[in-house]
Amino acid sequence: MKKTRPWVAFYSFTGSEIVNLIRNLPSDDGELIRPDCVCTNNYEGQINFVERNIYYSQWGEHEYREILSQFDNPVVTLNGWMRIIPAQICDEFEIYNGHPALISEYPELKGKDKQEDVINQVDKYPLIGSVIHRCTPVLDDGEIVEEERVHNMQVVDEHLIYEILKNTSLITWLRFLPTVL
Repeated sequence: MKKTRPWVAFYSFTGSEIVNLIRNLPSDDGELIRPDCVCTNNYEGQINFVERNIYYSQWGEHEYREILSQFDNPVVTLNGWMRIIPAQICDEFEIYNGHPALISEYPELKGKDKQEDVINQVDKYPLIGSVIHRCTPVLDDGEIVEEERVHNMQVVDEHLIYEILKNTSLITWLRFLPTVL
């Protein structure tokens, strides 16, 4: 893969998903494929080996626009970003969100921390997995562009379910990003 478009990634927690993507995205020349800019609201969790790290404790339309307008036609990814993107920004930029629940199969899993519902109700969700969807002004309602699903096999160990969701998320991003970057 050769990156042809700018990539701006957002995260709120550790940024580990972005680090895993950087380590695993296939490259034509052996160089790591990295975001051109990584944005966070977590001062402690900044990723050191990316050229541009941006930290704001509060993110509003002005901050998004200030960052994203520096790039020509950027691909924006939300990798554990726990903020609502202003409607105008969703409409103006190409933004994709990774969601650790199969909202394609179970629309009630839209919203924050829905993997907890999957863990607490394994009988209700025989399939588990992750999706990537286009961001729109309506929360978790954009077109689903990639998904990975597996049978939950009645797994009741919450750590194992988190690991499965983390892996399905990585798989979806690794399949999807080469199609847009």
